Amino acid sequence: MSADFPIVREPSDYELHNSSMAHYIRWLEERGYGPFPDYHALHRWSVADIEAFWATIWEYTGVIASAPYEQVLGAREMPGAEWFPGARLNFA
Repeated sequence: MSADFPIVREPSDYELHNSSMAHYIRWLEERGYGPFPDYHALHRWSVADIEAFWATIWEYTGVIASAPYEQVLGAREMPGAEWFPGARLNFA
């Protein structure tokens, strides 16, 4: 790390292994994704396989929809990306 930006705090091993991110990584690996030895590996996968990443986020977080999505990404252009077309959610 650059001397201009010193590390102020580092998480303990306990915090690293019990964080939400660590739980998500283990969940992914149990389902055949990965391995993800660190955050950087997860990040690389998330941008290399955008649709698989977001499909796993949908599943992992337990989104409840009255109609399932037809595909993860209907339109890729930015701006104007179309995420989870066909899905119907009730925000009330």
